[in-house]
Amino acid sequence: MSNHYACSGDVIYRIAADADLPALARLRWGLKTEDRRAAEGEDFARFCDAFLRRERDDRAFGDAVHWMAVAGGAPVAAMSVVLVKKLASPGGSGRRWGYLTNCYVAPAHRNGGLGAGLLDAIQHWAKSEALEFLIVWPSERAFAFYRRMGFSVPDEVLVWTPEQ
Repeated sequence: MSNHYACSGDVIYRIAADADLPALARLRWGLKTEDRRAAEGEDFARFCDAFLRRERDDRAFGDAVHWMAVAGGAPVAAMSVVLVKKLASPGGSGRRWGYLTNCYVAPAHRNGGLGAGLLDAIQHWAKSEALEFLIVWPSERAFAFYRRMGFSVPDEVLVWTPEQ
């Protein structure tokens, strides 16, 4: 699997390497704190340490593929695909699908096509990896973007949520 997947102008869309984990932590922090304050007692250094520890452990299993957009040499957007392996069945072993999550574009880089470019690179990669489909739970603000990018609302999904 190549780290570089697509380029557009001065933007590179690529799979994140181990050395990119601190940048992914910064983007994740932005995603989770942009519209609301960080939880009481939470600071970036503590979050970053926990994020790096968890991601380094998880990378050994290959269950997630983190993507980033790099503009002007700096990481400015991220999207992650959590891979879900389906149980083997006659004629269908090795099938997988992806859960698209951690989708964030830094505010200064929004509304210029960068997010669409990143998602397009991911969709091409998903085809090359023979993923059956990608799913995403978008925010209300991002719903129209995903519809424009070819996502649709399925008829057959059922969700169960345990009582709180």
